Amino acid sequence: MQEAEHPKRDDAAATILVIEDDALNTALFKEILTARGYTLLIAGTGRKALEMLAETRPDLIIMDIVVPEISGLDLIRMIKGDETRRSIPIVAVTSLPARIYKAEIMAAGCDAYVAKPLSVTTLWATIDHLLTETRADTGEHNPLMRMMSRTG
Repeated sequence: MQEAEHPKRDDAAATILVIEDDALNTALFKEILTARGYTLLIAGTGRKALEMLAETRPDLIIMDIVVPEISGLDLIRMIKGDETRRSIPIVAVTSLPARIYKAEIMAAGCDAYVAKPLSVTTLWATIDHLLTETRADTGEHNPLMRMMSRTG
């Protein structure tokens, strides 16, 4: 991974909630996402993810589908069913076979699907696209809109 090829983004102050129970995958997410300047929140179980979501609103969620206590599919449905959280983009990152599970994952409300083993370039591109799209929808890309939302 060469930093020159993947510079930190100007909008990298985004907070990403990673819901992943595997320590090696969690370490990989920490390395590749903090290298771009993102702030990470880590939840190793479905319940921990719900607790964190009750306390904070991340800009994006990376969701493993097979996690303890509450499945990733159920978490996606809960998040997308919550009016205050449904606009948070969710990226499913899973080793489940796409030909069997991708349609179900996307139908649950996921915004994107990235297969494991992980392609760092694909993950970055997916995150960049979803954050840019979300900010465009909310006006966060426009400094005047950001200023107005703080004062209003």
